[in-house]
Amino acid sequence: MTFEQDATAKTSEGIRLVRDGDSVGALKLFDEAIRLNPEDALAYYFRGIAYGRLGQFERAIQDFDSAIRLNPQDAVNYYSRGFAHELLGNSIEAERDYATAKELGYEAPLRAGGQGFGSHRLHHRHVGRSEQTVKLRPSMAARCS
Repeated sequence: MTFEQDATAKTSEGIRLVRDGDSVGALKLFDEAIRLNPEDALAYYFRGIAYGRLGQFERAIQDFDSAIRLNPQDAVNYYSRGFAHELLGNSIEAERDYATAKELGYEAPLRAGGQGFGSHRLHHRHVGRSEQTVKLRPSMAARCS
């Protein structure tokens, strides 16, 4: 198994843990995945989700920043960063990120509005680049393979 394959496997397992409510366990896997492949935007994104679910919104924003740097056309990265900013009370930054997400085609409600942190992505995103998937929007499936 190559480093990239091992990183992808760790990211996939971390996503499963996040979905199962084990954000602390998932963080360890995402840390290892990023160590193995520091260019994996998906690992940064989901580590941001795990931090957000633990209430560590500043750390979540740092990881969303990394995901955006690596994949600037993925609208959900901006939405998630906006969501974290909104939860911190940073309304200007949140509005800016929500506007960018909308410009890039994001279709979900553009407000935190009671959703669980990261739930918007867990239902619309590829679970790693393996055979495991969650429900995909067709536009995202092509970018994940």
